Amino acid sequence: MLTKFTTVVCLAGALLIGSHTAAAQNADQPSRWRSLFDGESLDGWKKVGSDKSNWQVTDGAIVGSGDPSMLVSTTGPYKNFRYRVEMKINDGGNSGLYFRTTPNPGFLDGYEAQVDSTHSDPIRTGSLYGMCHVYDQLVKPDAWFVYEIGVRDDIWRGREITRIKVTVNGKEIYEYMDFDKQFGAGHFAFQQHDPKSVVSIRKIEVLQLPDANGAIPRPEPKPLAKPEQNEPELARGDLNIEAPIANQDNLASARAFRNWVLTDLLPACKMLYSAILAM
Repeated sequence: MLTKFTTVVCLAGALLIGSHTAAAQNADQPSRWRSLFDGESLDGWKKVGSDKSNWQVTDGAIVGSGDPSMLVSTTGPYKNFRYRVEMKINDGGNSGLYFRTTPNPGFLDGYEAQVDSTHSDPIRTGSLYGMCHVYDQLVKPDAWFVYEIGVRDDIWRGREITRIKVTVNGKEIYEYMDFDKQFGAGHFAFQQHDPKSVVSIRKIEVLQLPDANGAIPRPEPKPLAKPEQNEPELARGDLNIEAPIANQDNLASARAFRNWVLTDLLPACKMLYSAILAM
């Protein structure tokens, strides 16, 4: 009986590792992208700045207007990631897509991907403000476009750097290498630049990428639902093997098996999972 059970557990573990391998090979798998905007409210976001600025949800989009301020995500911090936003800016407007910023940022805190089609500032959408500038108009004013930023810390010719890849409407514009590593893990934010600017955002997604050790930070899991009546409960997620076993010899074997699972099998699975993610 114990041999059969061991075989079943090992097969289940192999299937679980195999499923994670497939997920690791496909970084665009939709289930790994996390939405930061529910389309209905500003839950998970807060305003930092002038009381005369206005952030609200209108027709399924976040709209920023009024005096200068920032709308900051309360989730995070994020370090290595792909960040994808669908947004638009009005004619003459100016905004910024911030990443690796502080929980209460000013305009100089964090990296800023410029959002500007026709503002008097000639630095246009696609620019990393103060680092790498684009002066051509890549998107028209009042037109929805997709902004994607890829960020990861790396080693280049023996030097630590932060790689920042900028993509607009599916076209990669450039990859900037920040040798100064100016900003570490941080939050996402949007800028409301001035009273003449109106910025709109209708889709915000993030895909976390592995750190150097292969681990991907994940949100804390939600508590498991309470078991149905008459269903045996697993105390603290442990293996509940004693309740259904009456024979003491079988009980001793089951205890030994549980100890093997906890001390050998689970650590091995965790090690393999991290290695697979790194690959």
